[in-house]
Amino acid sequence: MVFVSGLTVRGAARILLDAGLLREAIIPARDGAGDWTSDPGRLPDTRLTDATYDTRRITPGALLFCKGNFRPEYLKDADQKGLAAYVSQTDHTDRTHATGLIVTDARKAMAILSSAYWGRPQDKLTLIGITGTKGKTTTAYFTHAILNQATGGRCALLSSVDNCTDGRTRVESQLTTPDSPDLYRLMRQAVDNGMTHLV
Repeated sequence: MVFVSGLTVRGAARILLDAGLLREAIIPARDGAGDWTSDPGRLPDTRLTDATYDTRRITPGALLFCKGNFRPEYLKDADQKGLAAYVSQTDHTDRTHATGLIVTDARKAMAILSSAYWGRPQDKLTLIGITGTKGKTTTAYFTHAILNQATGGRCALLSSVDNCTDGRTRVESQLTTPDSPDLYRLMRQAVDNGMTHLV
């Protein structure tokens, strides 16, 4: 089963407005200036096809999160790649004709929109989080094994060592702590694989 998000550029702006994060939006204009608005209803109703913070992964219809030490020159080929919209604390109309969603906090916006893009997978899972200084990974593996046995193989695992979104197959983790687009994507994979629990 391939997940298809129902989130649109207009819907993303509404979510950000409801969360108190949207300062303004920029409607694309080919002359480079853009038209600023605080009304999500004026934005394109373009369906988003991906949610990423990596400009190298922009595909047609993607939503890009400009976070942290984002440099505008990263947007060099964004229009040619088909960028639909970007979320940023800064205006980038001098670099792209994509719709701009200008927010007060890019990281919060990224978390809220990533959850929405992936269909709020956290609502379909019983989540077990483990914090501490030492023993988190060991505890996670023990907990995963116990819950996997108790649920008939329907427990997923995300750790700094491996990720297991189908209850059986482990894939080496790329990051110690995944950013929200990666986290919600992995949760969506777990839900699509029939998982009921996630450690």
